[in-house]
Order: sequence, then C-alpha cells, then structure tokens
Amino acid sequence: MYRALYEYKTDLQQYLSFQTGDQFTVLDNSQKDWFLVQNGYGEIGYIPKNYVQEDKVSISEVLKSIDRAIEVIHYDASSKGGKYTHIQRENLRKLIEHRDNVKHSADTQQGSAASSEVPSCSRRAAPAPPAEGQRSRSSSEVKPEQPHCSSMGLVSNSQIPKEIVKDNQAQSPEVSDMSNRDKQSALSLAMTCPKVDTTDTGSSPFPSPSKSNTMSKKVQGETTVIDYSTVAVPANLGDDLVDVVRNNTGVSYKLSCVAVETMLAHIATSIPEVSQLMDRINRTFGEVNEGSQAEEEMNADYERLTDLFVRLTECKDDSQQRGWFLHEDEHIISANLTEMLSILENAKPSVCRKVLESDSFESVHNLVQYYQMENRVSLRLMLLQVFGALCSLEGGSAVITMLLCSVLTTELAKELQQNIDDVQRSSYVALLLSMIFSTGEPVPASLHDHLNADFLNFIFENIENPVSGDHEDKLSDVLVNLVLAFNLHLHVPAASPMLQVIEERRTVKVFTEKILLLFNRDEDPVRLFEGSSVPNSVMKVLQDLYSRPGTAGILYTNDAKVLLDIILRHLIDLSPCDKLRSSHLKLMQLYLEHADYKEHRHRSTELRECLQRIQAEEEDTGDDKHIVQYIFTNLTLFND
Repeated sequence: MYRALYEYKTDLQQYLSFQTGDQFTVLDNSQKDWFLVQNGYGEIGYIPKNYVQEDKVSISEVLKSIDRAIEVIHYDASSKGGKYTHIQRENLRKLIEHRDNVKHSADTQQGSAASSEVPSCSRRAAPAPPAEGQRSRSSSEVKPEQPHCSSMGLVSNSQIPKEIVKDNQAQSPEVSDMSNRDKQSALSLAMTCPKVDTTDTGSSPFPSPSKSNTMSKKVQGETTVIDYSTVAVPANLGDDLVDVVRNNTGVSYKLSCVAVETMLAHIATSIPEVSQLMDRINRTFGEVNEGSQAEEEMNADYERLTDLFVRLTECKDDSQQRGWFLHEDEHIISANLTEMLSILENAKPSVCRKVLESDSFESVHNLVQYYQMENRVSLRLMLLQVFGALCSLEGGSAVITMLLCSVLTTELAKELQQNIDDVQRSSYVALLLSMIFSTGEPVPASLHDHLNADFLNFIFENIENPVSGDHEDKLSDVLVNLVLAFNLHLHVPAASPMLQVIEERRTVKVFTEKILLLFNRDEDPVRLFEGSSVPNSVMKVLQDLYSRPGTAGILYTNDAKVLLDIILRHLIDLSPCDKLRSSHLKLMQLYLEHADYKEHRHRSTELRECLQRIQAEEEDTGDDKHIVQYIFTNLTLFND
C-alpha cells in the first residue's frame, strides 16, 4: 500500500483527489509518473507517484482495504435497485484481479512489516497527466485545504466485463486476523447482491471469472485445487433443473426457466470461480439430442398428460355412462380436465406436442368424439378450453389442421346457432372456431354445406342486432373475429358467400366500425402465431370488400373518409419496399376503382402528391410503382 504525503485536488474524472495520510492500493504502475490505485472507498483512478510513499502494512490490511472497496460498490448498487454502472463493473473486475494477485503473493511471501512514518518535507509539483488521459482541467493549481471529497474515476475503455463479486472462500494464513465483523459484512453484501444488469456486456448472463477457474480447499491438511473447467456437465442438466423446480413448486415451465437462470446467474456472481461452470450449465437449456428426447418421455408432465388422455378416452368409451343420467363422476372428469388444461398451458410445449404425436393425434380425435357425446354443459365448457389450449401450443398448427377437418367444426357451428342466448357458452364456441379458422388453410368442401350463407347471416345479425347488452359487450367482438378468421379461407371475392351476405344486407354498420378501429390500430385479432405466412385478416377483408362493386359502397361517407385518412397516413409513414405499404397501396387502388371517390374527392391533393412521390422513388419498389401507374393511367382521377 501507499500513503499520501500531501493533499491533491483534481477535477478530472480519471483521477482521484485525496488528503494527506490517505492510503491507496496500487493496481497498475505501468505509467511513468502515475499510479492507478483504489482508495478503499470503491473509487479507482490515477494519482501522482511523487505525492505518495510506500507504506508497508500486513497483507490482511491490504485485503481489508480491497474488501471495503468491493463492499462499497455493492452497497451503492443495491441502494439503486441492483443496477451496476459501467464504472462500477470495471472497478469490480480490477479489484478482484488485484485481490487475487495479493493472495497469490501472500502464499510465497510470509510476514509483514510495520508502517513507516510519514516524513515531513515540502510539497512537490505533481506531474502532468498521461498523454492518453489528457483532458482540459478547470484548475491546475493546488487549492486551499477543503473537506475530503473523492471523485469517482473512469478507468479504461477496454471491453466491459460483467460484475465480479469478492471471493468469500478460504483466506490465506495472513488474512486470518480479519475481524469477524468485516467477514460477515463482506459475506452479507455478496450474498444479498440483487440481480445484475448485464445487457450490455455480451450474450452470457454470467460474469467473467476473476483470474482462474479454480478454487482451493483444505483436505486433511493439504491444499487441493479444483479446476471447474474439467467438471463434466450432463447434457440436459439445465432442463432437469427446470423440471425439479416445476415439479416441486407447480409454477409454469417458463417461470421455472426464469427461476433456474436467475439462480445460476446469482451463484456465478457470488462465486466468480464457478462462473464458467454456471455458464456451461446454462448452455444446456433446450439442447436437442437423443437423450433429451428420451428424457421428455420420462417427464412428469408427459406421463401425467398421457394418463389424462387415457382416462378421458375411457369416458368416451363408457357406453353405460352415456346411456344413464347418473352423473356421480362429473367432479372426477372435471378435475381431470382442469389438470389437463393446466399442463397444456404451463408445461414445456415440446412435451405436450410429443404426447400428441405419440399416437398420431389419436388422443385429440378421441377428445372430439367425447365432446360430441358429453351433454353436461360444465364439462363441455371445460372441453372447449382444452381445445383452445391445444390450438395455442407453439407449433400447434397440426392440431388446428386436424380439428378443421374433423366433425368438431360443424358441431361448434350448430352449437353456436342453438345456444346463442348463453353468452359464455357462445363466446367459448366462437373463440374456438376463430382459432380453428385462423390459419387460412383449405377447408373440406363439405364444410360449406354447414357454414353457409345462412350461418354467416346469423352471425352478422347478432353483430348488428345483439340480443342484449351482455351480448353486445361480450359477444360482438368475438363474432367479428370469427368472420375475419372465416374469410381467410375465401380466396375468390367474386364467389365469397360472406361478401354475398354483406351485399344482400346492404349495411353492416357495427361490423365495419369495428373493422375500421382494428385497421387504425394495426391489429390482427385472429393471428395466433407470429411469423406465420397467413395474411392480415383485417387488410384482407377490406380488400375483399372493395374488390366487388356491390360491397364497395358498404361504408358510410364519413367512415370512408376515415379509411382514406388511415391509408394515406400509412403511405406517407411506411418506407419503400415495405410489404405493408404495398398492401395499403393496393387497398387504395381498389377503393378508387370501385367506390364513389369522385363524389367527395377527400384529400385529393395530398393523395396525388403522395402517389407522385412513390412514382418518383429511386428504389425498385416493384408492384408499388405499377399500382401508382395504373391509378394515374386507368382511373383518371388526378388528371385535372
């Protein structure tokens, strides 16, 4: 350690101010005239070499000073919500590295020397700061003595390491005289350190090891070094830990993953020597191999879900239960369905899919048959929720395809028409139908025999003229979503039964108002899976409406003007080559071509300028320029 001979004041961020007698631990002495030091208060910076003198103290005193600095940094970060600054992270790394160096030197050098007295001599002039650290100083003269106030130092612009917490493992013999209070304080601060913010320090959530990836321990009087880089980590340990957390707490798979990752990160932060080991464990999450696939079949969720499907299949095959009105088993079936729903919503999605794939989705088919046979409303409602959870599984398109081609679709359509007075039941049925239709897949030809013009007219009637206020509040939006999803399967507007129904009704005011609201918000309420190739359902229904002259005038004039405002805003805001801009431009073309724009010519000047700007773009925007050229050439709306 070094002791200050004189007072030193500075306004530079990279340098420390200090008082006569302050002690420092040198971290770097490579500069000619400057030491990089820590002052025991968590601050690191440069001080002039000729202002300090070596102060020989015991190794334990040096370690105490370093530990105090580490504790101060942790305490300051914990008081601010556990967020470590750029400076604090770098300072922690340097302090830990220096502490390791001191401990290493203590193993080879024994004994300590008493502190030397501070000689009385005249003050010397401080050297100029290092060239690479030059900055303008607000004052280069020594100021009169003031109360001690150190300035936090920014140390280097090298790669920022993650937080490293002080080592609380076995100390060297020279540290044995550290007070119990200091030990407990350091340990408490390290173990209660909040979760570390590592968003700007690389992909790994764990701090870099201080200097080595080893830890020593006493074994029968001899020191044994453990090299954690050689410790074998099972390939699926991360997933196993998640299963342990989920099985013992009942929380969802996603929350269990968060719990395990947080625990590994905290261990790595608290014990830097094992950080690489924790990182290796963390990397085992989601590794797909033969072992992981086999372990999924031994997963508790896998076994329980398989058993529940078997139990419900037995209910389907129980002809006695279906023939008698003896419902003593209702609470048992209800409990099974509740547990199945919980597993489908909270278990690892790949485990659920594996259960379904194990019998080629025969279990889903059995569930559909059971739904047909079950008359109890409470159980049918629970089955609807189970079907919804099956459709919502990540990668659950195979389930949707099966349900779409099953008898369930027509069964649900009949149930919706027969039980429209029951708001809850109708909402569940309409929501499940929307999910089944949400993929836009081709449907069996026989399906349109049941979901025909009469069915669509029934839906529009309940949207426009709801039976009660409860229906208007809770059912109308769900029915609108059902129309949007069903329209994804209708690829030829000229032959669309939905457009035919709208044309015959002549007005669907409530429906179009809700569509405009969704369009303005850029929302697609029936999109289940992000990244799917299914077109935006709201954009498609608007383009379909304006593809036929019979439905192009379905909007009231004020609503049509609102539509044009929304389209124009998107055309101005969206960048060239954006597919969404192309969709809006296509919708604009269809509106101008088939609607009554000549009657109001809403914002014609702005629209013309927008189209001219698109036409003059240097980028190769493909269809955009062709659409604009078609509007100017064939529609002759802006030639005056």
